[in-house]
Amino acid sequence: MTSWKQNPAYELVVFFHQIEDVMAKLKVSQYRTILKEEGWKGLVIKLGPKAAILLFLFFLGKGLVWLFIFYGGYELIKNAF
Repeated sequence: MTSWKQNPAYELVVFFHQIEDVMAKLKVSQYRTILKEEGWKGLVIKLGPKAAILLFLFFLGKGLVWLFIFYGGYELIKNAF
């Protein structure tokens, strides 16, 4: 039997938590504040298109990981019974 820490989904979650730590050091809270207050257009104007693309890709990846975890968990339970 394998450990839950050897699960690819667990490794992805750990990877994205590490990315969150790095982004916290890069002042992502500033990006989020601008995004909430002024939207994507304000983010591009104030911080440039590179920041908007990186933030978009981060949240896209994070969402895909959660979908993978939930779908993988559903398939695991479905196949077990």
